[in-house]
Order: sequence, then C-alpha cells, then structure tokens
Amino acid sequence: MQSKINVLHIRSSLGRYGPERNIAALARHVEQYGYRIFLTLVLSPVKGGSAREALSQHYDLPPERLKIFPGWDPFIIANLCATIRRWDIRLIETHDMRSNLLGFIASRITGIPNIANVHGWTRRNIVVRALEIWDRILLGHCNKVITVSRSLQLEIGHVPREKIVTIWNAIALEDPPCGDSCEPLSFAQEEGSLAVGAFTRLSPEKGHSYFLRACAVMPDEFRQLRILLVGDGPLKSELQKLAAKLGIAEKVIFTGFRDDAIRIMKSVDVVVVPSLREACPRQVLEALSLNKAIISTDVGDVTKIAGGCRNVHIVPKASVEALRMAMVDLLGKKLKGESLSSNGRDRVEEKFSAPRMAREYAATYRSICESPGK
Repeated sequence: MQSKINVLHIRSSLGRYGPERNIAALARHVEQYGYRIFLTLVLSPVKGGSAREALSQHYDLPPERLKIFPGWDPFIIANLCATIRRWDIRLIETHDMRSNLLGFIASRITGIPNIANVHGWTRRNIVVRALEIWDRILLGHCNKVITVSRSLQLEIGHVPREKIVTIWNAIALEDPPCGDSCEPLSFAQEEGSLAVGAFTRLSPEKGHSYFLRACAVMPDEFRQLRILLVGDGPLKSELQKLAAKLGIAEKVIFTGFRDDAIRIMKSVDVVVVPSLREACPRQVLEALSLNKAIISTDVGDVTKIAGGCRNVHIVPKASVEALRMAMVDLLGKKLKGESLSSNGRDRVEEKFSAPRMAREYAATYRSICESPGK
C-alpha cells in the first residue's frame, strides 16, 4: 500500500475565517487521495498560551500533527526546517503574507516545493499596501499559486500562467451549522418585523457604511426593520457612531464575533454583502447553503458563484441607492408573503462542497509531486 504524502500548512492566525475553515475541511477530505495534512501556526507570544486549545477546536487534527511557533523569534526558520524534516513533509503550503515569506525561505533551505494560497489583499493603508506589493513579488518565485477566485488572477499577472490554479472556497455541508437541524437564533424581533444582516469582519474594505446608509433611507413600510452586523473589527466604534448619526442606532444590533454566525444568518430575511473588495466571499456561500435571499456587491467571483440563483441581487459596489432598491425589492416580496428562497444549496453541493475542493487540491498536489523539476 502506497504511503501518504505529508503536506504542511503554515498560517499566522488563530481566527475562524475562510482560510482556517478551508484547511479544516481539507484535512477531513483530502486524506482519501493519499495526502495527509500537518499544520503549524506562527503566532505572537501573547497568543501562544491559548493556541493549543484553539488548534484542537478549529482544525480537529491530532496533536502530533500540530505545531506552534512563537512569532518572530530568531530561530523560527531553523525550527521550522527541523519540523519539516522530522515530519517528512513533501509539500509546503502557506496562506498569508507572513507565512508566505517563512514558507518560501524554508522551501529554499529544505528543497521542498511550496504553494502559496492567495485569499485577497485588503490595501488597508500605505504600510499594508507596501507589504502586499512584496507579497505579490514573492508569489512569482513559488512552485504553485492557488487563488480562491479567478478575479485574483488578474492581480498577480506577473506570475506565469502555468503556475496559477483557481480553487474556490468550500462549505463543509456536513457540519452541524449547515445542516437542516440547525435552529435559527432569534434576536427578540417584534411581531411582523423584518431582519437584514451583514456577516463579516468590521473593516473598511467590507463596505458596512454603505449598508447602514442604505438602511437609513428605507421607506416607512420597513420601519420595523432590524439590522444585524455580525462580526468584529477595527471599525466597530466608528460604525456605531454612524448608526447613531443616521438615527437608526436602536435598529442596529452589533453582535461581535460569533462562532454560531451561521445560525444567526438563518434567522434573517436577507443576507447583505456590501463589500468593496472580495475574492470568493464565504458569507455568500453560507447564505446559499441555507437558501437565503442575498444582496451582494459585484466583487470578485460573486456573479459566477451565484450562477443565476433566484432572489440573489448583484449590485454595483459603493452604491447606497443600489443597496436600498435591492432591499426594498426583496423585503417587499416578504411583506407580500412571497418566498425568498434562493435555491442555492443545490449549487453549493455541486460547485462549492468540501469534497469538490479536496479533489481539486489533490490534483494540484499530484501535479507538483509528479513534476520532474518540482
């Protein structure tokens, strides 16, 4: 029986966001194709104390396949290379700017091929933009680059086309939050009220201010509208002040980060994705898996993801009026008793399931392992 090939994923976050969920789903499904996932987290010393518990919870990997490195210590490269040799790693895969750099250096020292995953860039400020430029340059020297959307390929045009493959994000439909038995969470809505929600990090590129401004100019027939912002981030205080300024503070619920966000999603009438920049937005996939009505800006691969599902409105980004009109249309249907089901779950099962993602990753791994030059 052929032995499995060990693949090391390197990540510098303890979050429960798209990359982490993809790694967890991949670990469950790719082993049947002959690949075994190992994971290292490069964390700051402050985060390191609770990392072991978080790893166990988030990734469901056995302890012997997990390793934590305490940030930018002077021996991080040496320790990482030693771990690669001890685990008999045959592929290195990275997921962010810090891990891309560390993984690239370790790859060159050990001679192990490396794969860089591109989940998108925020362009948040001048320092971040400068680092992102260096990250793009580094991608051209990796053995393979995986983008989570086809639109991202345009942003790394200097990388040879044969090095790039697009593998869309996936939803683990077998997880309890996505199952039919999932009970929606109620936020004590008044009788007859409607609810809309945005489910993403509160940061500038996510476009929450346009969403709140659109909610503030809804017609009187939607005066009972409840507005949920599910997530945390640096803009929370600023968005709270904006809601007060717009006179809708009493309608807006800031839930903070929630592990059960998808249960909250099940309780709203319309999921809104007002982002200014996205690649393959996970909240769209989650909403489709629940057959929810969706309003999303035309960013990244959203149009391809939606694939003509009903009750999915694609609107221009940075447009308050477009968001308002789409909410009026969908919520108006709800008031008339019409169904807002998006028939999206069938599409997720076909195009965005974890088994599909695992097959595509396995094919990519195979292409590298069987390449003479690696």
